[in-house]
Amino acid sequence: MAVYTVLEHEYVAPVGCWTDAPARVTLIPVGFFDWLYAAAEETLDHALKPAVYQRKSVLKLQQFVGLIQSPGGDQLEILPKTTRLDSETGVQAGRQLLVQMLQQVPEFPQFLSWQAHVALASWPLWSLWVGQMLAAVAQVVRHGLRSAYGEQEGQQTVLRGRLLVAEQVRHNSLHRERLYCRFPVYTQDRAENRLLHRLLHELSRQPLNAGQHQQLRQLRLHFEGIPVSLDWRRDWRAVQLARGMTAYRAALDWLYWLLTRQMPITTAGAAAGWSLLLDMNRLFEHAVARQLRPGLPPGWQLREQGKGRYLFHQALHELVPDLLLCDPQGRVVALLDAKWKRLEHADPLQAGKLDRADLFQMKAYAMAYLPQGGPILLVYPSTAQFLAPSAWAPFAHLPQCRLRAVPLDPLAETPPHWLAEGLASTLDSAAALG
Repeated sequence: MAVYTVLEHEYVAPVGCWTDAPARVTLIPVGFFDWLYAAAEETLDHALKPAVYQRKSVLKLQQFVGLIQSPGGDQLEILPKTTRLDSETGVQAGRQLLVQMLQQVPEFPQFLSWQAHVALASWPLWSLWVGQMLAAVAQVVRHGLRSAYGEQEGQQTVLRGRLLVAEQVRHNSLHRERLYCRFPVYTQDRAENRLLHRLLHELSRQPLNAGQHQQLRQLRLHFEGIPVSLDWRRDWRAVQLARGMTAYRAALDWLYWLLTRQMPITTAGAAAGWSLLLDMNRLFEHAVARQLRPGLPPGWQLREQGKGRYLFHQALHELVPDLLLCDPQGRVVALLDAKWKRLEHADPLQAGKLDRADLFQMKAYAMAYLPQGGPILLVYPSTAQFLAPSAWAPFAHLPQCRLRAVPLDPLAETPPHWLAEGLASTLDSAAALG
């Protein structure tokens, strides 16, 4: 098994295409590339696109980050495009950025803080996730697997529980010394433990390092006698975390995330691989919303993924801005759209460095959601060159709406001062309108 680390929106090509690969191209084994190419035309068409780069057939990565694994065990580790691959320190910083952004998403399992910082130092992304899953199960084992009362049926030499007359006649008409009973037992065979065993079973089928293999074997010893959950959705509905079972939550969250996010990849005539991919655009939107919400006055709301407005009267082409700032009466007073793009200019708006399609999109949003006028913020990740907001620019033919590009550090705990000032100005403008 080999791990190939690449960045979103870059290219992968088979070994032999170039003697010295260009800066944005990563060379991978021919067999791995052929499998990815077939998957890109079937299951992975959203994350990989066949393309031509410098007259060579390549695959172009899209805005997804995470992992893709072939049936042979080779892995493509896709990190955010802000990562620097020219040093191990840069790669580790990219993994840390991705992990910390994932921790801001409510549905993503939370890392165990006592191990996360150690793991981030050198582990590839998959090893990091596996380490957290094993640590979550180990935490449950340290607290002790919970037991519960359940019913069991079987042959007994003495009456135990309730005699099942029909079964007694069927099985023991010639063996009157036996009794077929249904009786209560105090057992660890309960839904929560079956699900944890399912998590360990899933991990046993994946590539692990030597230390993780040993830890997995040790953990599975504690689950002897507990069957693996075969219908995990039914067992999930039966989960009841009583008092003293909080340690189960992290491990169960990891199992749910793994089984719902891990997408099998099948190609014609080939064994199945799998992928764990996340949209960086959505992760950045979560980061923007997380930083803005604490600064809002009481009664004000920040709504994600605005809906209900269309480009045409026939309800065609819905206009869906990332974030809508609403006053206490529910009126939209400002628009924010998160763009996970690198800007290498101090004032990209005045320099004409913003994507024209993004600007046209913002004008369409403004006409649909801000008929009375208001501010529009295009939020980009901060870079070494782009550290301060651009000047306001009113739209031609729509002067009551003005736009600016602003940088945001997705890992910052509090919003930058200029964002707070912009919100204050927006609130004052909304009060004047209203």
